[in-house]
Amino acid sequence: MAKYAIKEDGDNGSVEIDRDEIVRTHTRRLGRDDEIRIPLRTVTSVELDRQVGGDVVTVKTPGATYEWKLADDDAKQLAAEIETFRTR
Repeated sequence: MAKYAIKEDGDNGSVEIDRDEIVRTHTRRLGRDDEIRIPLRTVTSVELDRQVGGDVVTVKTPGATYEWKLADDDAKQLAAEIETFRTR
């Protein structure tokens, strides 16, 4: 399970898959990092949008939609990893 560098709404952060959840962390300059845990069982879809300058992975849940910009190869790998873990 790899850790992926992301950009979300202009902020840098990271995403990793930890057993049965996605852990999204935004790095803060002051104070604690902002962390969100998204249970994989709540993910309804994962989309990969190929763009110049970095691909976008969109993860949809019933309560929220997350869009993460990643390097091309990382985006493909993250989308595939989420799909693999959520369908097991």
